[in-house]
Amino acid sequence: MPAPPEASPSRLFALVDASNFYVSCERVFRADLRQRPVVVLSNNDGCIVSRSQEVKRAGIPNGAPYFKTKRQLERMGAAVFSSNYELYGDFSRRVMEVLGTFTPDVEPYSIDEAFLVLHTPTPEDRDPARLRALAKTIRDRVLAWTKIPVRVSIAPTKTLCKAASELARLRGGAVSLHGLSPEAMSRALELVPVQDVWGVGRATARKLDARGVKTARQLRDLSDAWVRKHLHTVGMRTVYELRGVSCIPLERAPRPRRTLMRSRSFGTPVTEPLALREALSTHASAACATLREEGLAAKAVQIFYHTGRHGPGPHRSASLALPLATPTSCTDAILSAVHALLAQSWASGDARGTPFRYKKAGVMLLDLAPSAEAQADLFSPRSPERQRLFETMDALNRRYAQPAMSPAVFLAATHLRRPGAARAWETQRNHTSPRYTTVRADLPTVRV
Repeated sequence: MPAPPEASPSRLFALVDASNFYVSCERVFRADLRQRPVVVLSNNDGCIVSRSQEVKRAGIPNGAPYFKTKRQLERMGAAVFSSNYELYGDFSRRVMEVLGTFTPDVEPYSIDEAFLVLHTPTPEDRDPARLRALAKTIRDRVLAWTKIPVRVSIAPTKTLCKAASELARLRGGAVSLHGLSPEAMSRALELVPVQDVWGVGRATARKLDARGVKTARQLRDLSDAWVRKHLHTVGMRTVYELRGVSCIPLERAPRPRRTLMRSRSFGTPVTEPLALREALSTHASAACATLREEGLAAKAVQIFYHTGRHGPGPHRSASLALPLATPTSCTDAILSAVHALLAQSWASGDARGTPFRYKKAGVMLLDLAPSAEAQADLFSPRSPERQRLFETMDALNRRYAQPAMSPAVFLAATHLRRPGAARAWETQRNHTSPRYTTVRADLPTVRV
């Protein structure tokens, strides 16, 4: 293990973490929900994935199945929402834009979290009181401009920021660990359970528990020799970070992805190949749009689909991949591969004729590389004009926030189904709120 890097006195990290993010988004346009219990459900309205403080105080855990908690939520008068990812994604973008007004160095860590680098070249910039005031300013500006409540923690390292974020819950949503005395820092880390330390997984937590290490402070104070032997390089990095030595830099750009997957569980089990073809085509089209947005091309395509693992009836799982003649992000080329794979792998039922009831399907694009580096096939009929056609389709779909244009394969799959009618295989979303900020028809109206 190399010697730890030197701490940088001229910069600090901040972590901005949205509170109950999905619930907060649902409350922005619904003032009547501000003091009311609210939950947001996962795909197919299966489990609770976001809870308001009122629901947390009632003892309902995250991940609880909705059908088990439905009656309790009704007694509480709780508002229940299906996941509205367009709304949440748009509010996430807005929060990140506000953070960019404080520093150009912003790393979105998840849909509801971001790290910032705060440049503090002078002792006055690093004054603890000034840093606490800055944390409050960030918190207040995000709330004023987006109506999303956030917690802000400032510290010398990312790992300390994550630890401080939990403390910020108890201190009005804004806290700074910089400038604390050694005794105060130890008291703060003593409040953080070791399993909640960023970078400590379940296996590591069990190993530390066997050693008698229960808190972040105890982990920080372990000997380097023991950490190197039992927790290796990753564990040593975490310990250095807890000691205030930054080892994890800000990632200003996400790492290039090598694979891209789109999948969903079905609202109703699928038994017909036409419905499965449509579902796979939908996932493939969405994945191709992401490829073009990120300037990537795929060299291979994989599909998978399977029945429910625990339900009645025969069980089956299928997975098949196909290399492409040339790297591409064109939807028609990817769809051709998807349809060929489905035709090759489809089975309607078992040997006794009992139908397979497929519950989930997905498409994975493999071996991704920048489109500019993709070697063209001289004999390929897909021209740059074809690529521009799909980019135009993407622009129209983004503008209208709905499938304004889609490949003709969907016409064959859906026949004359009326526009807007639900497809049996689609994910159940029975409690979806309007897409207030991305769909014109859902824009809030004001009476004057």
